Amino acid sequence: MRCIIDFETSSLKCRSPIQVGLIVINDKLEVVREFESLIKLEGYSTWDENAYAVHGIDRERLKDAPTTEQVALMLAGIFKVHESWVHSNEIIYHAQGNFDIQILNDLMIRGGLMGSGMPIKWSTYNTLKEARKHKLFDKYALSYIAAKLDYEYKAHDALSDCKATLKLIEEIRKYE
Repeated sequence: MRCIIDFETSSLKCRSPIQVGLIVINDKLEVVREFESLIKLEGYSTWDENAYAVHGIDRERLKDAPTTEQVALMLAGIFKVHESWVHSNEIIYHAQGNFDIQILNDLMIRGGLMGSGMPIKWSTYNTLKEARKHKLFDKYALSYIAAKLDYEYKAHDALSDCKATLKLIEEIRKYE
């Protein structure tokens, strides 16, 4: 299974997720499943107005959102359904370092699903790193890349960012 994942957070400096987008794709890069959810802002989360200015998700929208634990269970269910007996799950993301992977791991830990014997495992693929390796663009912000690929999308919406990342994967495949 290959999943493209993206998170929006309550702060530009912390890893408190408030929105997740996920697309499951097959080897032909066809979309098998899409998932998106807001995530309830929790007590440990910080709120940063600069983050709000980026993604536009306000606290009011988060009041009735599923909890961290509920979203972790939903994601774990998707991973389990699409997990292969032969290959570990591959999580694809577009970010500096491993920001989205850290958020995913934290979400699963807070949801009680890692470290408790839950057989969730994955390898990672960073499209930012791969696009830079092939020197495909002058800049590597997803919005810049999407514009270069003539793909319109809503930046900083988790599911929309996943769809733009899929377009980038299609471009990267041309050079592999």
